[in-house]
Amino acid sequence: MNESNWIELSEIHLEHTMPGWFRIGVFGPAFFVLVWQFCALIMEGGTRFRGHNVNSIITILFCSAIIACALLARNVHWTIRKKDILIDQGWIHEHRKIVLIKPGDITRVRVWTVGDDEDVEQAPASYCLQLWLASGEDFESPSIRNKQFAHQLGAEIKRRLNVPIEEKQLS
Repeated sequence: MNESNWIELSEIHLEHTMPGWFRIGVFGPAFFVLVWQFCALIMEGGTRFRGHNVNSIITILFCSAIIACALLARNVHWTIRKKDILIDQGWIHEHRKIVLIKPGDITRVRVWTVGDDEDVEQAPASYCLQLWLASGEDFESPSIRNKQFAHQLGAEIKRRLNVPIEEKQLS
């Protein structure tokens, strides 16, 4: 089914997941290198400042960042229905956050380009919807590859959930 027909469905699904095998594939080698570099740093007397100690410290920091990203990345699933949006966010450590957004909860919807405008020539653009709620929370949708679909979906969310139209101020 092409993306232009998705708008007409009673339920529209957007999803971003990072499979467990990918997380383990990233985590495992990074953890191995982290332990290896940490042991090398200790074995060589890490208290003295040397050039290779700096390399080990940089490697340890880099591996720590990779491990943190693998463990803290979240899976997001949006289900956009006729009168509500269900946002299901899950993390690898079994913590889940489920939010049900009803008509009147959304104060603003924005479609924006992910990444810098300068990088658009380098890689295909990706778009995202951002919802602001009356409670002060905001949510970012999984990536959408088609600009027209992203704008249509933003308009459909406004229609289905009675989001007030923003008036543009003339300068």
